[in-house]
Amino acid sequence: RVDPTAGMGARERARWDALRAWRAETAKSDGVPAYVIFHDATLAEIARNAPETIDDLRHIPGMGVRKLERFGDEIIDVVESA
Repeated sequence: RVDPTAGMGARERARWDALRAWRAETAKSDGVPAYVIFHDATLAEIARNAPETIDDLRHIPGMGVRKLERFGDEIIDVVESA
């Protein structure tokens, strides 16, 4: 199994940790497994790319239209706060 955080620096790792915490909380409140919200690979890409806008986020692999509409603003907030 590939480590999605391989090669991440401290800033990227901080974003990764914040995104995973957000995903766990969101999954718990929705009553679904975490991977239903986003796979690790998608969170890793978000952590690495640090999208600042919804348009930036749109280019992340695994970010579909429905997930973008539902979670986009929250993800941007998590990335900015990390």
